[in-house]
Amino acid sequence: MQDLEPRHIDVNGSPVTSLVYLVDGKHIVGGCKDGSIRRWRVNDGREIGPVMKSDGTVNSVAASPDGKWIASGGVDRKVTIWNADSHQKAGELTEQHQSGVTALDISPDSSWIAAGSEDGLVFVWRMESRELVVGPLRHQESQVSSVRFSPTGDRLASACTGWDCHSIRIWDRRTGDQLVCLSADTKPTYSLSWTRDGRRLFAGGPRGSIRCFDIRSQSIISGFGDLSDSVTSLSISNNDRFLVASSASGSSFGLWDVNTFQPIRPTVFQPSEVLTVAISPDDEHFVIGSIDKKISIRSLSDMVPLTYFFHRLTPSLRDSEPFTYMSKKVHEAWRHGNFGKAEVILSKEITKPDCPEFVTYSLANRALVRARLRKWNEALEDAQMSNNAHGPLMAVARCFALHGQGNHQEAMETFDFALGICDANARPFIEPFKFLILFEVGLHSQLEDILSEPDPTQCTQDVRSFRSVVKAQMLVLLAEDCMVKKDYAKAIQLLTKAQDLGPLIQVPELSTISLIFGRDFDGLQRKIQQQKCKALFASDRTHEAIDSLLGMQRDLEGDPEKGEELFAWLGAFKLQCLEASENLGDGAMRNENHDDAIVWYSATLNLNPTSPEDIFMKRSEAYAETGLWENALMDVTEVIQRDNDSVSLHQAYKMKFQALRNLKRHDEAIKTLNELPDELRDHHTRAKAVVDDIVKDTLRNAPLRMIDTETGRLYEAASLKGVFEGDPVFGDFIVSMTECMDDACIKQLIKPVVEDFFRYVMFSHRWQGKEPLYTDVGDQSVYDLPTDEIPRAAKLQTFCRTASKAGYRWAWSDTCCIDQKNQREFAEAINSMFRWYHHSSLTLVYLWDVSPSSPSGGLTGSEWITRGWTLQEFLAPRVIRFFNGDWSPYLDDQRPNHKESDVIIQQIADAVGVSATDLLSFRPSTDDVRWKLHMASKRNTTVPQDAAYCLFGIFNVVMSVIPGEEPHQAIGRLLQEVMTCSKSWDVGCLAWVGQSSELNSCLPTQVQAYQGSCRTPLSIGEEMQRSVLELESSGSFTKEDQALALALYDKLASQRRAEFTGWHLRLPCIAFRVTALDMDRTFQSNKKQHIARADALEVTRITTAHKFSRKAKDLLLVCPWIHELLDLDPPQDAAAGFDFTLGHLSETRHENLGESNRQCTPDNDRGQPDHLNVHYEHSGPSTPSSVLPPSPSAPFDERTRALRFVARLRQPMTALLLSPKQHGVYKRVATDHEIVIQLRKEVSLASIVNIVQVVEII
Repeated sequence: MQDLEPRHIDVNGSPVTSLVYLVDGKHIVGGCKDGSIRRWRVNDGREIGPVMKSDGTVNSVAASPDGKWIASGGVDRKVTIWNADSHQKAGELTEQHQSGVTALDISPDSSWIAAGSEDGLVFVWRMESRELVVGPLRHQESQVSSVRFSPTGDRLASACTGWDCHSIRIWDRRTGDQLVCLSADTKPTYSLSWTRDGRRLFAGGPRGSIRCFDIRSQSIISGFGDLSDSVTSLSISNNDRFLVASSASGSSFGLWDVNTFQPIRPTVFQPSEVLTVAISPDDEHFVIGSIDKKISIRSLSDMVPLTYFFHRLTPSLRDSEPFTYMSKKVHEAWRHGNFGKAEVILSKEITKPDCPEFVTYSLANRALVRARLRKWNEALEDAQMSNNAHGPLMAVARCFALHGQGNHQEAMETFDFALGICDANARPFIEPFKFLILFEVGLHSQLEDILSEPDPTQCTQDVRSFRSVVKAQMLVLLAEDCMVKKDYAKAIQLLTKAQDLGPLIQVPELSTISLIFGRDFDGLQRKIQQQKCKALFASDRTHEAIDSLLGMQRDLEGDPEKGEELFAWLGAFKLQCLEASENLGDGAMRNENHDDAIVWYSATLNLNPTSPEDIFMKRSEAYAETGLWENALMDVTEVIQRDNDSVSLHQAYKMKFQALRNLKRHDEAIKTLNELPDELRDHHTRAKAVVDDIVKDTLRNAPLRMIDTETGRLYEAASLKGVFEGDPVFGDFIVSMTECMDDACIKQLIKPVVEDFFRYVMFSHRWQGKEPLYTDVGDQSVYDLPTDEIPRAAKLQTFCRTASKAGYRWAWSDTCCIDQKNQREFAEAINSMFRWYHHSSLTLVYLWDVSPSSPSGGLTGSEWITRGWTLQEFLAPRVIRFFNGDWSPYLDDQRPNHKESDVIIQQIADAVGVSATDLLSFRPSTDDVRWKLHMASKRNTTVPQDAAYCLFGIFNVVMSVIPGEEPHQAIGRLLQEVMTCSKSWDVGCLAWVGQSSELNSCLPTQVQAYQGSCRTPLSIGEEMQRSVLELESSGSFTKEDQALALALYDKLASQRRAEFTGWHLRLPCIAFRVTALDMDRTFQSNKKQHIARADALEVTRITTAHKFSRKAKDLLLVCPWIHELLDLDPPQDAAAGFDFTLGHLSETRHENLGESNRQCTPDNDRGQPDHLNVHYEHSGPSTPSSVLPPSPSAPFDERTRALRFVARLRQPMTALLLSPKQHGVYKRVATDHEIVIQLRKEVSLASIVNIVQVVEII
């Protein structure tokens, strides 16, 4: 322990007279002599926020434990409340004090504030309302020096500075009655501080004296202290182990042991007068305010031995050997129920102790923690290792563990041993530990027997109170267990025993047992009454339950706080009773126990619900079922007479008609029909038409065929409307449509019902051999499929059951929900699948090859991540969940949407090779083509053509599906379609390496050709800014260069976009003619590397197996990335959110998709069915997509635009090598690596102004 120099905060203005920590421990607040109230951050001493200002010297400040308020009082005779966050004044308490305020405190629950003044008066206000509740409390004519609420907040201690008087008094906070008057040998008292158990009060007096009072005996336990003058400030640590006291005139402070009253260190003298001290909430620091306008911050660990930071748990903090010592970290984890963390900390304290003298305590604590964690063997090992050191608690832990193992006889012997080795003071408090252990291990019958035994004859009042509270708590827990088992009679019997234990008085020892066993004893009396009310009601003793509630109200009369709480609980319990009785009635109706239903509905009505119409209606239906038509008629008449537009009104008219008909009162029945409002007569027809439209609209986004998860049968989309109309939910809705007077209202109510009914789940999985197909299912249920003949039928069945368990009626699987023999249906499914997944309520992904024991990255090794179709099955849905091979959630992640799991999304992103952000922000379109192709390039498909078909939805294109089509033709058609339908100059599909397609040399034969990278001109960012600045600062970019750059820019911008005519590609580009082509003799490979030279370019290396038969000067190196060079805005629809329009393909469209390729016109109306498109909303004038006018991404001036263009132009970029053919057309030379070109640094713009060219490639 080293006495280090303190840190200092220099106070602006004047000295601090009072200091207090805020509840977070990170800030202190001080009141100053100049009337300011200031706030500082502890870690760096920085003053925070605006200064709070009062009129005159501030004598005292206080902070509410809830962190909301700061209070100040001073010579201005006011108590001012400030907002702790904003420092704004929230209110003033000004009417009572006739002299300066000298002392302040706020109650532990932040509900009350007390203030004392120079004239000897004390007042108490309610904090929120600023209402005076107690006062004045008089201290003769002497100045009040200190006021302090007790830890429970029900008592208030005050002290005065007068001689020859009782300077310390304790008051009842609620009534203002004086409870205790403590004599301090006619000496004045300057400061007060309670211990946390509320049994002792420390008082600072003259000549350095500190006195400790026992509140129960009203006597001085000890007098101590050696400060040089009056003790003007006292602060006890939050763990009740030590105190800090200071003397203002003596310019000193000291630290003492709270239990032994011995000094922890010699008195410390300060260079100037000490006005105030305060200890931080975590006991790590204390602060000192002094007359020299400084605040000193001292580390308590530098001044106090480490053992003092351990919590001391004992039945009597003064005389008894403690149960245990517990470090602050362990105490905090234990207090919050984090036993796993507590076990880890204790293990470190045992193996690497900071305080070796407390290791055996740590071992005892860990034994009990492990017992709480049900680690019985480990707990017993700790108990044996301790060799019975600190026996009582260790024996308790051993007893607990033995009971847990079922060794009850030895457990009881161990507990008796614990009683034998503890001192007489602790024994009565140890015995009730047995009650909690027996409950924890489930020995409820044995516990009940012990609770029936009388208490020892010789017990102090505290012991009786302690045992009574613990017994009552155990009886409540046993009663709650009985209520779970619906043994309400036994529960009532146990709760009555708890009530008979008499007044339950809280004693401090309860905090120890509460910590050890995690039981809350606060409000136990009220809990007994409330639980008894519930048990009485649940046992159908409704009137007794209500009488019990009224008795609670009478017991608490005159206590407005608890009265408010009671009325709130009464209201909540009434609602609970209403709901419970109605539910019981509903359950009885479902079980056809109509007599019971009548009883429960009657009980509900006896509770006077606010709107009883529905209950009357339900009871009338129960009466009708039992044939009590007269009673049924009375109830429905009540509903009709109330006529409050209830949803039951229409049903009431029907029930009235039925009752009158069964009572043979025909004339009245006919009159009832005539009394029906006109709106109710035709609402069926109108509502039905609206429902039909909504169902049709909803099903346009649903798959063509789905599985009913309840029956397991397949339903065509066209038949689902009939399924809905046959469901009770449809009939219930039509009958309930009594309030809707227009179609909009009906639609508003029915649309959520329809959408909820048709919610469906999509299945994403890896096909495994023989899967159940559409022809296998036919008219039977999927649940009836023979798993011995179709092994994978079990997978489909589990999927459907999982979807049903999750609350979904409909499901779709690609195995059996597509008739693959129907070419038109198959083509529509291929083109619609992305849309179906997107509009699903949930997509379930089944990872058959991942087990729960797999490493956390098992998903990345699953076959699912490698398949072509599963890419869109992940990208399209909004909600997705992954399941292991045993159908448990992947990574045991229970959240409803795994797209919200950072871990899972990052695993997929790593496997796909893109960022998680890009993965989640994906939008289907014909933009970002190269990036999308790169994602797909690492995936495989069983059917080669599917490598193209599985990308239709990703690019938002609709194409025909041609049976027997060659794979290269399928990918070629897709890429041609993407380029044709793109609304931008995105020609990213040309950036590949590998073998050329025979359809066009600029197209690859397979998607895997896009696995490599592609260099395009710089995007906007820091590197671009740097390049522009370098170019501008070099001074070499002249006005002539600017004009040349803009001319070249405009020439590029005026080009038509790339487009196909048949399989001929018309490609605008920047072209460089090759002047020389030589072999690289140093290159060792079966491929040949060539060194190409062009006038404006650096040396370019080309790796290819191509044999060049023409002269080098006929070759072209071309860069087609015009969109990137021009820094154009992306198409407006690419940035917007997307949604699908609704519907299915028409019959004509079926035929077109099934038989021939579609010709796409190069404008916004692309000739494809709207209902298959992903539409983007955008505004602005319509522009032909074949010409893309310049549209910079920011409104740059001409020079900036020119600089940015040149900076891009001079960057390395991927190029294509073209070889000329007959009639002026070219053919792309396939290469094994990307070709990277770069302009030479010395090349002038004038020499390349004519590099723009349009080439035709075959």
